[in-house]
Amino acid sequence: MKLEFEIYSKDTMPTEKKAGEISCLFCTNYPDMYSDDTREYDISRYDSSQKIQQQIKDGNFYITASLSGEIVGMTKFRKEAHEWLGSWIMVKKEYRNKGIGEQLFYKSYEALQERAPKDIKTYLVLDIHKENTPSIVLFERMGFERKEGKSEEFWKFKKEIVSN
Repeated sequence: MKLEFEIYSKDTMPTEKKAGEISCLFCTNYPDMYSDDTREYDISRYDSSQKIQQQIKDGNFYITASLSGEIVGMTKFRKEAHEWLGSWIMVKKEYRNKGIGEQLFYKSYEALQERAPKDIKTYLVLDIHKENTPSIVLFERMGFERKEGKSEEFWKFKKEIVSN
């Protein structure tokens, strides 16, 4: 399975069509732990194709994984002070448990290493739902430190990003 990766940032904005594909991925694969009402609100407020393009202009970046031109996974990161916050790591349901999420995450970590300053400690921080066992196993295997999260439903994972 040969994945193709695209990094979308201020320097490489997605087309309206690509931003729409990213938005569709969000629409169809939002975690089941949220209600339909919340999903629609989040999509309209944060993850429409126009909002995705605006978020990228504001300094967030997305990385997509594609198979034969179809986006099958994506990550989204935003910078706050000396931390990159991973706000989405998502793979289409029919492509899960095939190693795509892990490959996508490794590619994302490499992209963050390229952006990390050499003279300031920078961290990658993720909030992971406590029932998301596959992600918990992956991040622990990658050396992330696990702590209590923003609420009792989430773990916070943190790891220093060592620049290349």
